Amino acid sequence: TMHIGTKLRPDLFFTGIIVLINGYTNPDGTTLLRLLQKHNGDVEKYETTRGTYIIAQQLSTAKVNIYKKQRKPIPVVKPDWIVESVKARRLLDYREYLIDDVKENSS
Repeated sequence: TMHIGTKLRPDLFFTGIIVLINGYTNPDGTTLLRLLQKHNGDVEKYETTRGTYIIAQQLSTAKVNIYKKQRKPIPVVKPDWIVESVKARRLLDYREYLIDDVKENSS
């Protein structure tokens, strides 16, 4: 139901997507924010229930364990997901970009 608007505006493929950027990323947070907002996505500064994805280059073991224990863990995805989606001009499957540490338990 969140993606109603995208049929009319195919360039708004990040509609309904709110990411939390965790630590250092490549490209940096400012670039990711610009890419997201250009296509109707958004960035949260702090962990809230609004966030739909976490973008991280890598995660500490402690963080990984916290995310795995959550009842509804938020997918932790590499920044490439955003970059490649923008290049492809559509929302790519985030599961291809999951951080390896978190991947094994999220089936």
